Amino acid sequence: MTRTAAQMVADATEQLGAITPKEAAARHADHSAVLLDVREPAEWEHYIDGTVQVPRGLLEFAADPGSPRHDPRLDPSTPVIVFC
Repeated sequence: MTRTAAQMVADATEQLGAITPKEAAARHADHSAVLLDVREPAEWEHYIDGTVQVPRGLLEFAADPGSPRHDPRLDPSTPVIVFC
């Protein structure tokens, strides 16, 4: 049986949780989480200071500590809040 995108998003939300923009801002302000912007570079005209910007298509490389393209700001021990 093929699963829909909506079903996959619902499953991910159930496993990982979701937070409000206000909660994300608070976590960003107190440095208890990294904000990760997965939009494409052409969409980065407006951004939040201090975010890590990695296009979705490169995310696995940037997040993998074993990858030569790893971004050290994506520390596996620090929670990451992903947005686009």
